[in-house]
Parts: sequence; structure tokens; C-alpha cells
Amino acid sequence: MQEVAHRQLSANGYEGAVVALRPSSGEVLALASSPGFDPNPLTDSATAAGAWESVTTDPGNPLINHATQETLPPGSIFKIITTAAGLDNGYSADSQLTGAAEITLPGTTTTLTNYAGQTCAGGGQVSLETAFSLSCNTAFVEMGIDVGADALRSAAESFGVGEQYDLGLPVSPGSLGELPDDAALGQTSIGQRDVTMSALQAAVMAATVANDGRRMEPYLVDRITGTDLRELRGNEPREITQAVSPEVAGELEDLMLASERNTSGGRSGIASKTGTAEHGEEGTPPHTWYVAYLPDSDVAVAVVVKDGGGFGSSATGGQVASPVGRAVLDAAGGQ
Repeated sequence: MQEVAHRQLSANGYEGAVVALRPSSGEVLALASSPGFDPNPLTDSATAAGAWESVTTDPGNPLINHATQETLPPGSIFKIITTAAGLDNGYSADSQLTGAAEITLPGTTTTLTNYAGQTCAGGGQVSLETAFSLSCNTAFVEMGIDVGADALRSAAESFGVGEQYDLGLPVSPGSLGELPDDAALGQTSIGQRDVTMSALQAAVMAATVANDGRRMEPYLVDRITGTDLRELRGNEPREITQAVSPEVAGELEDLMLASERNTSGGRSGIASKTGTAEHGEEGTPPHTWYVAYLPDSDVAVAVVVKDGGGFGSSATGGQVASPVGRAVLDAAGGQ
């Protein structure tokens, strides 16, 4: 899995990260970061100065662990958390939401649109299941504002947004950001505005759904042995919190299965959500995301490919990130 994750990033020239976890325990199965660097020239006095200059001025920041240290706007993968807040506050897969092409943020003249300005399933009212599977922004703005800031923040914290983990390597917490008004809440509900997550946190989010709503602490080191190979210390799985009930987790899984069916190249038996996150100036290629797991196997994966992966401003999570995630899930085999 590690080899496939690394190859999927490097062979395609992608900058970003892949994290795969075992949902039942939190064990990290793969952790890939791109771009990387060759440490060998740094250890040779004849080449060290030039090598150091090269890696420290590289705009891709190869010295950063992009899987754990870099936090980015998650875009629509965050709708998993918004949906969890909704399901915990009276919504169901059949609940009706707006399918309009755009929605005006409360107290402003600013409109927020669906992808490419399209209506959701023809407009009118649509079910939450339809809105989730087609990733309709306007519906999630409406639901996020309705459930309120406290419910959304509680759900985000339950899934680990803003939390740091002790992996023995640098980890950034990410953030939900401030929610001063309903306009900010609406933007946050679709994973934009000030929301940031790392690939590790995205994988934990997917793994939590897969694990009947239980969020496990991720860990890299399974055990430490002495020189005689006797075990000195082991790492026991630790549950952090019950983020959502098993019933809500089951509803989220059904929605994610429907989302995969409506994703480019989607396959039966994968529960997933894509994300296409705007950032920077208008016209900047988006960051593309994919989180997924196999309900019949103990594997969850998160992928982020930065700046559209070379596909330009029209890049999407389904087009760029999802093939990477599926390749890693294929490599998992019977894990």
C-alpha cells in the first residue's frame, strides 16, 4: 500500500499526500508525501551546501510532511461532517433541501453556487441523499445554517478537526475557523472559508464512519523491541470518542456508497466522498480530495492532490484524487 501510494503521487507528478488507516485500531497502513527529496546529497560535504539550498528553496516544500503537517481547505469531503451534524439534529436521507443552482448567504448579497453553476437534479427540492451523492453546495449551505454553529462545531471536533495526534513526527491540527454569522456558517458547511484539514485528519474522518462512529487514535509504531527482539513496549488501540452513533454512521455509509456510484470511475462496494476545494485567487486550480473505505475490509484512505494535479482550474476530486485512492484500496487486498 505504501509503495502504491508513493508511486501514484510521484509517477503522476502530483504534489499532495495519501494516508491509509485501519479503522478498527487507528494503525497507519500507508503515509505518503509528495514532493519528497533525496537525503543522500545532504550527507556528502561536497554536495551538502547545494543540496540544502535546493530543498529549502523548492516551492513544493519537500521538507514538509504533506500528509500530517500541511493543512488545506477540504472542500466537499467536509460535507461528511455537516451531514453528521444534520443526522444528529433531525435530518434523514429523505429530508428535503434546496436544489437551486445558487443561494444567497444570509445578511449579504453574496451568492454561493453549485459546481459549474448547475442546479441539483434539475432544481426544486431534493433529498439529502441526492444532495450528498451529487455534492450540491446549496443544499449543504441550507442544512448547515439550519443546524447551527454549535452543532457543526461539535461534529467537527468529534471527528478530530483541530486535534493533534502524537505520532512521533510533526502534526498540524487544522481548524474549523471562526463562525461569526450565518454567512460564515454557510461557507464553512461546504468545507470552505477558514476550514483546514490534513490528509491524516481526512483519513481519520473516513475511518471513524467505517468504525461504527468510533474515532480511534492513529499510530505509526506498532511495537518497540530491544536488541534481543524482546518487546519493550507495544501500542494498544485507543478509542478517543464515539463521534456519532452506529446508526448515524450507518446512514453516512449509505450516503457515501451512493456518492461513489455518482463519482467518475465509481465502483460498487466503496463508500466515498470527493472534494474540490477553492483557494487563492480566482482561477487558481483547486485542491482535489478523495476519502473512502471498504465496508467489508478494515481499510480507509484519504488523498489530496494539490492545485489540480496539472488538470487546471476545471480539475475535480473525482477526476484527479479518486483514482489514486482506489489504487491504494486495491493494494490493500484482504487487509
